[in-house]
Amino acid sequence: LTLKGSHSITLTKGEKYEEPGYKARDNADGDLTDKVAVSGKVDTNKVGAYTLTYTVSDSSGNKTSVERMIIVNEEPGTDKDDNDGSNNGNSGIDADTPSDSTGGTVNNGNSNGTNTTGNTNTHSGSNLPNTATSTYNWILAGTIIIVAGITLFVIQRRRKA
Repeated sequence: LTLKGSHSITLTKGEKYEEPGYKARDNADGDLTDKVAVSGKVDTNKVGAYTLTYTVSDSSGNKTSVERMIIVNEEPGTDKDDNDGSNNGNSGIDADTPSDSTGGTVNNGNSNGTNTTGNTNTHSGSNLPNTATSTYNWILAGTIIIVAGITLFVIQRRRKA
């Protein structure tokens, strides 16, 4: 399952969200794009962070999902307070900043109920797992090596005797 476009999209309040798209492909089932379920919603009229989750399953029951974060910011120049964020060099007064220098959760008082931290999962896509095909190949290769080793050991013993 691969997302087209960025995993994190930033919009301005009131701007229309357009889905960049996604693609799902499986080794056995082929194209699964039409079976992708998208959950979550984006309200571009409310400032906040929204998560859309894309999920798909193949015929073997293997399931994968990817998330896209949509961040809706206030329009520039429409700050709700009169403070410009400056403390005019007065180090004892905390400037009106949305977060501190250690990172973490940012909440400007405008929230949709979703906590946003600085850690965003930015995978380029997730693959459905191979249905144990590689495991069987490794078992077969190991078995062949063991049989070859035993055979060589027996042949050497017979030559010495």
